[in-house]
Amino acid sequence: MNNKDEILMKVNKLVYAHRQGFLGGEKMPEDEPPYLEKGSKQNYMYFTLPMALNYQRNSYVLWECANRMYADKVALQPNKQPAIWKKICETIEDTLDGDIRNLFLFNDYSVNLKLIFYR
Repeated sequence: MNNKDEILMKVNKLVYAHRQGFLGGEKMPEDEPPYLEKGSKQNYMYFTLPMALNYQRNSYVLWECANRMYADKVALQPNKQPAIWKKICETIEDTLDGDIRNLFLFNDYSVNLKLIFYR
């Protein structure tokens, strides 16, 4: 069995376990985002920016906060985390024409490529 087949077999086992309810079945906050058009710039930003803060908090709590982010603030560290978001947003604006989807486009939708920004 080659590596690709082995990975596919493992993925299929995970999908089966999920469908059978063996993996919990609890609805996660990230599974219930605010209604945003799936391919929209706003939807991509919604799923990108909270992850920039994920390194120091419980993911479940992070996504609960992200779901409320339009009316509330997500940052736990009010000085550091807004600075992180500001830098990320400036990078997206300056190098990706303000659209995170361009990161995927410019890298031919490959996670194997380095993060290359074209202008």
